[in-house]
Amino acid sequence: MADAGGRNWTTDGQPGSTKVIVGQAFEDDQHMAIDLTDEGISSIVAKLRLVKASEQSNFAMGGTLSIDGVGAWAVTCPEF
Repeated sequence: MADAGGRNWTTDGQPGSTKVIVGQAFEDDQHMAIDLTDEGISSIVAKLRLVKASEQSNFAMGGTLSIDGVGAWAVTCPEF
């Protein structure tokens, strides 16, 4: 579940939330991009964009999460 700006989004459509689905997703060894759409697949609700980095046994990802009409945030994933 994601909660921002007093609104909730889920992929399973819990009561009181807006159901979203993965509209498209891409991942390679350097990037990850996921677009979440409304249930009718008519508009993109949120975008997650991450860049991956690794050195020896250390891994990290960082990027942005933007939710349409609500805001944008920095995202860090120290290990994946």
